[in-house]
Amino acid sequence: MKKFNLFLLFLLLGCFGFGEKITTLTDMNAPERIVVDGDQIFIAEMTSIFIYSKDGKLQKKFGQRGEGPMEFIASPNTGGLQIDILPDMIMATSVGKVSFFKRNGEFIRVIKAPRGVASYKPLNDKGDRFAGMGFARDEDILYATINLYDGQLQKVKEIHRQVNPYQPRKKMNPFLTPPLPYVDKGTIVVDTRLGTFLVFNDKGERLAFIEPKFEKIKLTKDYQDQVWNYYRTNPRVKNNFPFIKDIIQMPENLPDVKMCSVDDQKIYALTYRRKNDLAEFYVFDFNGKLLKHVFVTFAYRNLLKPFPYTIHKDMLYYTAEDIEKEEWTLYRTEIK
Repeated sequence: MKKFNLFLLFLLLGCFGFGEKITTLTDMNAPERIVVDGDQIFIAEMTSIFIYSKDGKLQKKFGQRGEGPMEFIASPNTGGLQIDILPDMIMATSVGKVSFFKRNGEFIRVIKAPRGVASYKPLNDKGDRFAGMGFARDEDILYATINLYDGQLQKVKEIHRQVNPYQPRKKMNPFLTPPLPYVDKGTIVVDTRLGTFLVFNDKGERLAFIEPKFEKIKLTKDYQDQVWNYYRTNPRVKNNFPFIKDIIQMPENLPDVKMCSVDDQKIYALTYRRKNDLAEFYVFDFNGKLLKHVFVTFAYRNLLKPFPYTIHKDMLYYTAEDIEKEEWTLYRTEIK
């Protein structure tokens, strides 16, 4: 009986820490993006896209490094491919182009893109209008901007501008990144990365300014040590650690929001707070009304970067790495 109870406890703890297992990602070394739509799960890793069924069966893999129709150039600075799913298409944003494929991976078309824009989000089902991030300079200040673009990725309108957290020859807060646009049913949500959210319609007219009241989290020495350890060991940046160490300026508090996800006309704000190994989420509607404040199962990666995740229909999907087994697993857990 005692052995049985210990075994049961082990199972419960395993479920508690990682949620429901969907499948082991045997063909991946480091997944970077995940999107769920309908009965399919899409995962991007550098220059490849994997399509899974909801029960974890691999349906299709395509893409490789190069400049052809089914090829991509990915930069470590942008984290590889970005993928968005339309009713009849997959949209893949890579360095220098935006590509469209059928839901089975068959190539449709490509649009050349300026290399200075890091992110585009489709504003309609046709994929011929976009919201995206850009940059602008005014005298000696570098700004991050959120813009509207036409079907050829030409800038139509700037809808938001704020000082870029990365300024040449200046100290930087390691937790801040440029603002990011999210699109849900034609509505644009801008995560300013400052704890506030802006909501626009597809014409760029502002509908709401959301300024939640989050409880501040002190940046303790333990947190600072986690940051330094990340920069010392991360393969993409560790060679530049002496330079990075000189420009980092630690803030007094952690930012209010770690990451953001938008789905079904709701904003899911992930904070840095964890309780009993559960991650904290605030869920708002597009008017700023608080719908939920919950702690959910979400495996911890590090202070600066969570494991790749997405939220669809109040379900959190994420990939997590088992370092000892050297394998990645896909999990899901309900946000309730």
